[in-house]
Amino acid sequence: MASLVLAIGFTSLLTVFASLVSRRHVHKLEWYPLIWIATLFLYVPGYWWSLWDFRDVEWTFPAYFYLLLMPTFLYIAMRLLSEALEQEDGRSKAETFEHVRIPFFAALILAQLAGAVDGWLLSVEPLFNALRAVQLLLILQYVIGAMTPRIPVQKAVAAINLVLMIIAMFGLRYLPGAFAT
Repeated sequence: MASLVLAIGFTSLLTVFASLVSRRHVHKLEWYPLIWIATLFLYVPGYWWSLWDFRDVEWTFPAYFYLLLMPTFLYIAMRLLSEALEQEDGRSKAETFEHVRIPFFAALILAQLAGAVDGWLLSVEPLFNALRAVQLLLILQYVIGAMTPRIPVQKAVAAINLVLMIIAMFGLRYLPGAFAT
């Protein structure tokens, strides 16, 4: 179920990206909404990969339901971004992103909070590990992104988040069981 929810959101994101590329002469593209596509492109497979850590969990319905929270919030973020970038009303993609900025960042905050404790709640990783510092920085960035509509701040948040996601995915969690207890 988690994979299905993620796959549907991921598909919508890839569809929008392909549409933006194929109709780039029609759209006024801003780079920072595209950075969010790249960030989510790393985030989703990284999360899918981390699900391998849960292979030996003694599952209960509450644990399974909790595990669905992160994919659900990621799906919401991907759909909000996709719908903002699909708009064909003559506004720039930065302007259409502004329309969904607060709920987009709220969904990312909730996804990150759910993901920060899922391994600990399911007894597959310690509460504190190297990834927690990056997750806290990501949450801080999402809060900053939600709080200000200023374009230079949005650009900085997008760029910093992409760097943090690269560090988190390739530097800290590229192997299954990286944080196993």
